[in-house]
Amino acid sequence: MVRQSLADLRTDYLDLFLLHYPDCGAGLCPGLNPEGTWQDSWAALEELAAEGLVRAIGVANFDVVQLEALRLAARTPPALVQTGMEPRDPGAAVRAWCRRHGVRHQAYSSLGTQRGAAALLGHPVVRGVAAAHADAGATPAQVLLAWALRHGSAVVPRSASPAHQRENLAAARLALSAAEMQDLDGLDGA
Repeated sequence: MVRQSLADLRTDYLDLFLLHYPDCGAGLCPGLNPEGTWQDSWAALEELAAEGLVRAIGVANFDVVQLEALRLAARTPPALVQTGMEPRDPGAAVRAWCRRHGVRHQAYSSLGTQRGAAALLGHPVVRGVAAAHADAGATPAQVLLAWALRHGSAVVPRSASPAHQRENLAAARLALSAAEMQDLDGLDGA
């Protein structure tokens, strides 16, 4: 897959390659019949990194038990762990594991797309924090991205236009107060 990606992208190396799931259960890999384990896949990624075809390797959607198994088995530690992260499901245990082991965490679905973005973007707490920053033109989406950034996670939001990209980038300048962070953190499990 990596070699095909290199050919498709017409490049000699990839900056980062993620092992996207620890398994292919629950319809994650329709039409495929993968062989081996995630440990086998990780070992193959380590070899590709040693060859210089991939500069960094990481994982996505691993829980703490799987991350600990990876830490114990890997010759190369993950450079990045990517998980869904939003105030209703902040993934605190995985982020704590990443901090303990010096691994960068990256959040996806920070706007709640896994569980209904409209409900999260329209939540009174999120809208209230955005309203408190109306002088900066803050949007609910920027509040959610700023929340994830303030927790030390990199974010990977989708963007469909240059204006959308500018809006996403502006989230990094949004200074949420400790009280606002606490209010947003209070949505955990909501």
